[in-house]
Amino acid sequence: MVSAGVSWNGKTDIHFIDTNNTKVNTDCYVKLLDEGLLPDCRRLYPSDDFIFQQDGAPSHTSRITQGHLEECTPVFIKKDEWPPQSPDCNPMDYAIWDLLKEDVYRGRAEKFTEQELKDAIVQSWERTTLGQIRSCLSSRKKRLRLVCQADGGHIEHL
Repeated sequence: MVSAGVSWNGKTDIHFIDTNNTKVNTDCYVKLLDEGLLPDCRRLYPSDDFIFQQDGAPSHTSRITQGHLEECTPVFIKKDEWPPQSPDCNPMDYAIWDLLKEDVYRGRAEKFTEQELKDAIVQSWERTTLGQIRSCLSSRKKRLRLVCQADGGHIEHL
């Protein structure tokens, strides 16, 4: 499992979670926040002027995680302020992961070992430019408008 984030100022590091030895529960996610994602956000926004957004995974929406984010972030989008099942609204889901996947598998015919795949993901993430990220983020307002027009429905066909 891989976790990362993007913003107008740049990208977080790539964070791998060993799901063979770790269950991604609230404790695991809060640790990822504290040791990875939130320090990355503060590196990108030293004035602590960021808004933290995540998807609706159970470990993200748990009472403990929501309380932790309330204490540890300047602002975050709370679980009931974000539509469920909303990949059309999340830049990581509607664009970034696809860019990364295309780059990782480009020209690859044989299967990866786990380590080769991790290395390829890290290398691809390093090649992901601020221009690519900003291009994806620039379509966000239009996408949100389309989701509203579709009454919260899926917009991939638009």
